[in-house]
This record gives sequence, C-alpha cells and structure tokens, in this order.
Amino acid sequence: PGEYMVLETPPPEAPELKGCQGICVKVDGPNVHFGFMSGPMRGRAMALPAWMVSKLGAAGGGASGASGACADGNCGGGSSGEGKCGTNAGSATPGSCAPGAGCDGSGACLDAKFVDSCLDLMSVKVPSMDDEHADCAAALRALVEQQKRPSLEAALRCLAEHFEHEEALFEEFGFGAHANANLSAAKSHAEEHRRILDKVRGWLGEDAGQQVVPPQVVRELLQDFHEHTIRYDSQYAEPLSAKGAK
Repeated sequence: PGEYMVLETPPPEAPELKGCQGICVKVDGPNVHFGFMSGPMRGRAMALPAWMVSKLGAAGGGASGASGACADGNCGGGSSGEGKCGTNAGSATPGSCAPGAGCDGSGACLDAKFVDSCLDLMSVKVPSMDDEHADCAAALRALVEQQKRPSLEAALRCLAEHFEHEEALFEEFGFGAHANANLSAAKSHAEEHRRILDKVRGWLGEDAGQQVVPPQVVRELLQDFHEHTIRYDSQYAEPLSAKGAK
C-alpha cells in the first residue's frame, strides 16, 4: 500500500481506464484496491486483480517522464502541469499565468485549474471527515485568494483541528492498530499529520513580520493536503465506514 501504480489492463467493460495512474490503497489476496489519481475515475477506488496493474516506472508500467506521469510522489500533466496537482504541476511557463493568478519569480503558479484539481477531494465515506475535508479545502481556497499571513494561520488551525479529530476517530474505532508500533497505519498517518503541520509552522516562523505568503508556499500546502487524502485518508475509508463511523 502507498505505492504509485498504473492500470495496464483495464476491465473489459471500461477500456477507457487503460493507462490511468493511481495508488495502491490496500492489498486483498489476489486483488489490489487501486485509488485513481487520473482519468474518469479520479478520486475513487476499484478492486482489481493484481496482474492488471504495475508499479509506475516498472517495465511496461509507463515512463516516469511521460505526460501526466506520477513518480517520486509527483503527479503532473505535461510540461505545465495544467489542471494537475503534484510537485511539478502548476509550474508556470512564460506568459502562462493570467494576471492575478498568483505567480512569482520561482515559476509557481496558482491558476484556477491547478487549485480546483488540488481541492477536488475524494470521499472517505465517513461523513464527519468529508465535512471537515470540505472545511479545510475552504480554508485553503481562502489562502489562495488572499495569500496573507492570517489566512495561512487560519488554514493551519483548521488542519490541526481536523487532524486531531481524525486521530481520535482512529483510536475510537481501532483503525491501524498493530502489535509492532512501527507497522501501525495509525502511527504513520499521525506522523504525516505532524510533518504537514510542522512544515506550515516552519514557514510562519521564518519571518514573523512577513505578511504576504509566497505562491510557492501556498502551492506546496495544497499539494501536501491533496496527496495526503489520497495516500493516507483513502486507507481508512472502507474499514471505518464498515464500522459505522460517522
């Protein structure tokens, strides 16, 4: 689980899914639960026989430099990344950003397609968590629009509260528990929460007098949150919803 993959052989009834990229959410015997990160099923998951998919970049598994390829955690779309959410996505080429799109000298661009893609979050099948994801997305969208220190602080508070509630839910329903703490899905999930929060706090602490948030900082936070929901939150969707988590 957590590895980036490509769908080499789609189901006969859905040939349009060939070449779609995604992440392995879970392995269930001969099947893998494939979380789509591209194509018409993006944001949803499907159980597929393992032989239908391969690790991204493996032989026959698509080249890491191909348009729209995901590798090393990056999910981009061609050279500009337009409409994609990943490390290389949304990078500006000269003249590619409209006025007010949030571009700086680093080439970071917060165009509408990029922002909408990052904030188009998959359902985790737990209503309270879906609601809080929507709240976080709203706070992040406000950050995109304002790019000011108070909006980054507000986004940090929203994320911190959500992560705390999520971890409490894990404990309540026993998600990710393991006799070996190093193999605990809940532990690794919580560590990723800390990484994201510490990263934001680091930005805020670098220059307390800086009121304008650079587009690159906003872009990285959107990418981190989007990829977190796909790579980590998707893992609790089925087990928690099956236990009646609300």
